[in-house]
Amino acid sequence: MGVGWMWNVIVAGCFVTVTWVSARMCVLGTEPDESFGGKVRFVLPPGDPCSCTELKLGGHNSYAPPRNDKPVYIDNLPMDAEGLRKTQGCPEESTRRESTQMSTSKVETSDLPTTRETLAPVVYTDCQDAFNNRQTTSGVYTIEPYGVEFDAYCDMTTEKGYIVIQKRFDGSVDFNKNWADYQNGFGDLNGESWLGNEKLHQITSQSPKYELLVTLTAFDGSVAQARYSDFSVKSNEDNYEINPSSADTPENTVSAGNGLESKQFSTFDHDHDDGDLNCAELLSGGWWFSHCSDSYTPSNLNGVYSDTPNIAGYLGIYWTPWNGYSDVSLKATEMKIRCLEDC
Repeated sequence: MGVGWMWNVIVAGCFVTVTWVSARMCVLGTEPDESFGGKVRFVLPPGDPCSCTELKLGGHNSYAPPRNDKPVYIDNLPMDAEGLRKTQGCPEESTRRESTQMSTSKVETSDLPTTRETLAPVVYTDCQDAFNNRQTTSGVYTIEPYGVEFDAYCDMTTEKGYIVIQKRFDGSVDFNKNWADYQNGFGDLNGESWLGNEKLHQITSQSPKYELLVTLTAFDGSVAQARYSDFSVKSNEDNYEINPSSADTPENTVSAGNGLESKQFSTFDHDHDDGDLNCAELLSGGWWFSHCSDSYTPSNLNGVYSDTPNIAGYLGIYWTPWNGYSDVSLKATEMKIRCLEDC
């Protein structure tokens, strides 16, 4: 909800109310409206739509997530924030609302604040910065961790602000992509996605360091985590080689073990694994491979998604230090990073 304040002054015997409304970027996503027969509609973000000063089109939810308040749906995409406010019956935007007993009274307003300087969208350094600024709702935010703005999904559920870099849970996105796709990122930020190797490099090559948290979910509902307190990705010239520290386990969670090694990234059109075979091509997904078996590569979270846990060897999503076998696929995975100090 937009933050605002009201200033009451008395000028020339008249009572004047001046309202300041701060800028608010409103992201309109789409999702099925179950109360409307499952029709896909635009859904308004939480908060007062009358406070929206910037409008942006977000991603698609395959289902309506649980919310504290009933969502508000619309069928037509407004051209801008003003159009959205009109559809919601909001009063015309004004920085001054005057209530006076004398129609002939005049007020000098040259020294009063205006909203002109606040209409730019809010951009945070990263998700931790957004969380520190009281943005506690998970969702898509505009961040600028290294001088370039881009959208990212911020997970705020752990009382911290994590940038989600990988997420899988239903197989709606094909992860068998080429080098350029993995470099730039792909998918739906509100659903399954890969943030992009170049973004990972730019973010994690800075000081202070970033941590990586990997969350794995099995088909029986069990969950395990692995945390790497020092995580970085090298540049394109180094084929986005990963540099994870040793893994530990967050408190009150099940250990997933260490499933990552310092290896270069591979895709079917850029083979950088240690073996003679093209593991990314054989296993249908880009990853930090060593060889094409769990004896050498203990994980592959970007493999073929399976609707069941039983798969042909290696042709799935696996993390063998936890689930133990390369012929058992995981139901869901998430990888997210967070700055450990003030960034």
